[in-house]
Amino acid sequence: MILCALVFKISAQSTGSSAAPVVFFEAHPNQQFGFDASIHKEWSSEYETWDNAPQKPYKIPFKSVGFEQTDLVNARLINGDTLQMDSLVFRIEETNQLLLFVEKEEGLLMLELPPMNRNYLLKAIYRGREIGQLKVIPYKLRTEKVYLIPLAASKVNIDSLQAKVNRIYRQANVQIQLELLPVFEHEEWDAATLLDNPSAIHERYSNQMHDLRDLYLERNPNIDKKGYYLFLVPGFVDPKQHGYMVRNKALGFVKVDNSPKLSLAIARQLGYGMGFFKDTWMDQGPEKGTTRNLMDIPSGKEMRAKQWSQLRFTSHSYSLFDNYEDVRTNNGFVAYYFWKEKKNGELDLGKGNFLAAIKHPYKKNYLSYHLNIDNILFEPLFTLGGHFINSLHFVMVIVVIVLLFYFGRKVTRWIKIRFKRHRLWRFGWRMLQLCATPYVIYLLMLFINLGYSWFEVRSGNLNDMKGLSINRAIGYMAVNDNEKHPSEVDLSSELVIQTGKTWRKEERMPVLYFAVRKDKDGEWTKVRLHDHSDSLVLSTREYAQKAESHYMVFNYINDAGSFEQQRVFNHAGNEITDKLDIPDPAKRILLFVNGYRPTSIGHSFEENFADIQQNGLEFPDSRNLVYTFDRYEYWKPWNAIDSKFEKRINPSETFYADGHFSVSTSNHRSLINFTTISAAYPKRCSNKKKHHCYTNNSAKNLLGNRTVRTANMHRTRPNKKGFRKRLNSGHIAGRNIYQMLNEVPNRSENDTIYIVAHSMGYAYALGIIEELRGKIQFGTFYIIAPENASAGKVRLSEWQDVWQYGSRFQKGKGDAPCLLDGVAPQVRTNGLRNSNRIYIPEKLYKKKGFFDSHFIGYYTWVLDIEKGRRGYVAPH
Repeated sequence: MILCALVFKISAQSTGSSAAPVVFFEAHPNQQFGFDASIHKEWSSEYETWDNAPQKPYKIPFKSVGFEQTDLVNARLINGDTLQMDSLVFRIEETNQLLLFVEKEEGLLMLELPPMNRNYLLKAIYRGREIGQLKVIPYKLRTEKVYLIPLAASKVNIDSLQAKVNRIYRQANVQIQLELLPVFEHEEWDAATLLDNPSAIHERYSNQMHDLRDLYLERNPNIDKKGYYLFLVPGFVDPKQHGYMVRNKALGFVKVDNSPKLSLAIARQLGYGMGFFKDTWMDQGPEKGTTRNLMDIPSGKEMRAKQWSQLRFTSHSYSLFDNYEDVRTNNGFVAYYFWKEKKNGELDLGKGNFLAAIKHPYKKNYLSYHLNIDNILFEPLFTLGGHFINSLHFVMVIVVIVLLFYFGRKVTRWIKIRFKRHRLWRFGWRMLQLCATPYVIYLLMLFINLGYSWFEVRSGNLNDMKGLSINRAIGYMAVNDNEKHPSEVDLSSELVIQTGKTWRKEERMPVLYFAVRKDKDGEWTKVRLHDHSDSLVLSTREYAQKAESHYMVFNYINDAGSFEQQRVFNHAGNEITDKLDIPDPAKRILLFVNGYRPTSIGHSFEENFADIQQNGLEFPDSRNLVYTFDRYEYWKPWNAIDSKFEKRINPSETFYADGHFSVSTSNHRSLINFTTISAAYPKRCSNKKKHHCYTNNSAKNLLGNRTVRTANMHRTRPNKKGFRKRLNSGHIAGRNIYQMLNEVPNRSENDTIYIVAHSMGYAYALGIIEELRGKIQFGTFYIIAPENASAGKVRLSEWQDVWQYGSRFQKGKGDAPCLLDGVAPQVRTNGLRNSNRIYIPEKLYKKKGFFDSHFIGYYTWVLDIEKGRRGYVAPH
């Protein structure tokens, strides 16, 4: 730790206040925990300014300690030549407890901090006057498991490595438990492979990283779900890159190095993943390489108090997936199957059985999209705006330009003959040519691109996949997006079959029937696909139902040609044959529907959108898939609000639907509009009894600032088109939920669904409800801070209860403007009575505001509503 004394002495000399004694706290060389003082002006806003300090400026430093543990800190006296030590005391403000100190050398004192269990302010007082302050923060011990996965044998001293990493993380009283796992080897991965250079802003993994992770998870499906995983790799294409980890994720990659750099690389990557730290130079931070912070380059070992807080914050994710990729889930309109096939059409079982030979890694809502182009004119040269550009485009552009030039001259001559004032007409004609030519060329390009439909592979060989192994083929298809047909209407199956080195694609119906016969040794090893259907039919059980999901049926056929046995498996590979005859119990289904997902991770919704204002990025719209876990860490990180609802409702199954769509679908209509109003909107008034937020002069027009009523800044005009887009997409998710509930066909009618929807998720939830209406019972609908609530309608009569929670927005009435939800102004949902609305309690004044009144993490108060009161979340 750099001693702060020199900095403070210079400050004292510059201010000319040498006569006033002052105490500055600094790190003790033998401290156990952390210390953080304001050194860099770029971070000065993170420290509270002491206005009445004897020497200004005085930024109050921070000291971390263990919960109910002691630690050492130094106090340096400035201008204390005439100070009498017996008149100097150090006192804890909250308890008036006095601390003893030892004078180590002239002007340098050492204090032992007492064991405490809450934050406190330590003051240095001389003859009744405060001359120094220190904020002390006790942290409970937090333990995190980190697993190191080597790709090749290496000499890693795990004990030494753990000790070095923990010396850094002890600043926040976080203990890292390192465990070295066995070397991971796979025939699909070369251990000497250098990883491609990843994203500089740590928001997504590369395709190589996806592949390595997926290969490991396939081999090790039962890994610790609450641990962090670091692959020890040979390196990156950029030799200066020592590691990579996506912020707030549990998967990382670190370059193998037996030098001290390895411990620093591990500590730094865990900073991204475990603490969701940023590089120090981001957000107008100090220049790169000027600090000794862990997140600077070259890496230091220090942390700021803000970083301690981030490490301790409850928003921790153990996800191995970034927010941009598809995660395998057992719902979707199209089920994908991969297998190897012999030339005679039988499955190539290799050394396994037929169940293992048929890979069924994921479902999607669309069929894969492939082009087998055998015409040189259509061979893509490059892409422009998502469209292929080929030789035919250039040929046709040249033809159009030549024709326009030829006919243009003829029209020009005709104008000269036809009109007396031909110059004006010629000018108009040229302007028309200038405007029309790009438009004609654009239409021509689109017309030519229609020709690609001739080369689209619906069923047939996939030339681009020739020679790929089955695992590589699965990875290749996983990232194949069908932008031309983004969603199918009916359930179907896509078969991707390898024969030799050739892959082919076949489209089939949702139920696949395989014929299984005995070989010459009497073993059931001869398997081939012999039929497909939209119905699940088992003649041996006299069972026939329309399929609501995807199935594999294996018909064991004896020598006489009759069925000896029939077995049914779902797409996940679980046998459900016996379930077909079991009575269906009534179940409670809890569904969470999230809203807009910011591209930033912060402590608050406001911090999230502050990052958006800076980088202007949005995640892609929802894929309309449904998950059995909080896929995007929307609910659980924020005080585990989903777990609180689960505990109260006690569901049989819990699902998560993603209602995220672009800001353009909201009432703000664009990210620019949103960021403009959020920047101009007044902050929460400091005095809740004296508001000055009813008018605002921050809104600008062409003439400069103007005063407006703050209530009029809210975007209340419904964006019906955007709302409809989200509602229609919700229909797809609803169909997928119905599929998940009907693994055994027609089994959801006696189930009851409870829905918790937030923000944009409200419109999406309405689409789900429309799809499930008549197919399931409706329990309670919990609508939290809905966006554009007036555009949709709830049928109150079909629910046991419906509650809308949010701020009290009424122009001229309700809460003061600074307390209102500006992200989604809270109007009453159509179909509800005023008695169905529950407003944010007055006692939560400091959790209200433009962002705060919308932030899902602050809505845990919903679970605190007492029984018998409106909005109570009843147990079941």
